[in-house]
Amino acid sequence: ALHILTQVNSERSGFLEDVDFITNLAPHYRERLWLELLQLQEYRLRLFFGREPRSSIKQLDFEAPEWRGFSHRLTEIRNRRAHGVLFWQSGVVGRAITTPAAFTVFLGDMYVLSTWVAVAILRARGRRVVLWGHGIYGNEGGLKMRVRLAFLRLADMNLLYGKRAQKLLVDQGVTEERLRVIYNSLDYPVQKSLRAQSVDGDFFARAGWFARSDLPVLIFVGRLTWQKRLDLLVSSVGALNAQGVRFNLL
Repeated sequence: ALHILTQVNSERSGFLEDVDFITNLAPHYRERLWLELLQLQEYRLRLFFGREPRSSIKQLDFEAPEWRGFSHRLTEIRNRRAHGVLFWQSGVVGRAITTPAAFTVFLGDMYVLSTWVAVAILRARGRRVVLWGHGIYGNEGGLKMRVRLAFLRLADMNLLYGKRAQKLLVDQGVTEERLRVIYNSLDYPVQKSLRAQSVDGDFFARAGWFARSDLPVLIFVGRLTWQKRLDLLVSSVGALNAQGVRFNLL
């Protein structure tokens, strides 16, 4: 991500020293990313994060040993919600007014009104803005699509979770040079080691997850939320198995 920021700001070499990263919460799956960024010598990353006590997502424990030495660069901010929707983050606008950072990275959530205000201030100050998120989903209605595109176009760069979002944005006229796909913070060294274990084809047999490890495996990757309609997947696999076309489901 910072390599991409360097490319965006190449004409202002020497000014890319401070980077702000403002997020709604500190999810456990971003631990590797943030620790890597905090340890870089050529940048001073400052992380601003909210806390969500009711969130189903495991959140980072910044009291853990690996975070020692970084407390001066970690700032908790207050999330304000209405009807369950995050709409304001206290302190973000003030930070936009005073920050020395060349870049500020926000989550690409258009419902957070403080992000709109902070982005406008940063742009007026000549600072660069990066949004990181889903981009567009492709199922937005007319007005919602126009507002979301207007929001995404405020950024100098959009970092995206997937290639489909990149294609959808290009189809909507967003310049491809302002889009980069960097996905969503997998702990790549761990993923790579697991992949190395599975290349021999016996991974599922050794894991002991299935009674019939020789069957093809259908894999769902995502959060276990009702919107994913996993009941349809389970019933579909059940119907296939009943017809003799058998699969395992992970």
